[in-house]
Amino acid sequence: GILWMQARSRRRKGNERSICSDGKSSDILTRSGHDFLLPEHVKREIHKEKRRKEKIPLLAAKAPPYDNIFMVDPEGRTLSTISIKKANWYVEKKKLAKWKSSNTIQLLFEPSGRSSDEYNITKKQNMCVACGLDEHVMRHYVVPYAYRSLLPQKYKSHLSHDIVLLCPKCHLYCSQAYQEEMKLLESRLRVNPGTEKAVKVNSKLSRVRSAGLAMLNWKEKLPYSRREEYCELIQEHLGVSEKQQLSDEHLQEAINVECRAPNPDYVSGAELVVNDLIRQSECRDANLAEFVKG
Repeated sequence: GILWMQARSRRRKGNERSICSDGKSSDILTRSGHDFLLPEHVKREIHKEKRRKEKIPLLAAKAPPYDNIFMVDPEGRTLSTISIKKANWYVEKKKLAKWKSSNTIQLLFEPSGRSSDEYNITKKQNMCVACGLDEHVMRHYVVPYAYRSLLPQKYKSHLSHDIVLLCPKCHLYCSQAYQEEMKLLESRLRVNPGTEKAVKVNSKLSRVRSAGLAMLNWKEKLPYSRREEYCELIQEHLGVSEKQQLSDEHLQEAINVECRAPNPDYVSGAELVVNDLIRQSECRDANLAEFVKG
């Protein structure tokens, strides 16, 4: 659907495609001077794309995500870049630093440790890391939340490598690619198909419930043979005599049948991936760090 939306925006000589200029969703597609009624699935994609664009201002960062305030030690060596909020916490609340310039604070004490990661002391650009667009950027987590929530605590917080800025379009493409990659990883690791679904459905009880719904709501529209089939199914389940006519109470009882139950053997795809990641390496932390940083 997204690929179709991209193709729709291209203009080719003698093969022009357009949507009504008033900005509203149209059921008509114009091609080479002729009008065609759009298929339902295409209209749904247009509507979804319109709603997605309407939500962009709400999801995008309201202010530049990176303030790029440099924090230096008493000797003037850069320790890291931090937010203006964190800088004010050091200077005004804790009195542990002073402003050296408009974008630099200097600690009044010698820090106990220093980061060896150059990323922490590099100025970050407030733009999409994929295409360079600097409008409506939003934070994107490199490691999906489903995986990160299962990682050791040290990889859940203060993980700067895990966050990058993307524009709405790149965020969409990246999320779609993530979904495909996650499905691929999980399908490779899932040996037992019985662990795939969180809920088990009893097919016989599901048929009883469907029969009850059909008989209660659309009985007059059903063929005679189908009504007989549904009646026999419901009567057998409720223990009602074949000679006894089914009442609305009987049909409602059939509808209320619980046909779904939790699967005790269920293992989520995220658990499969993270557990395998931990098992396959003798040095757990090194392997996890490599996975997190990509």
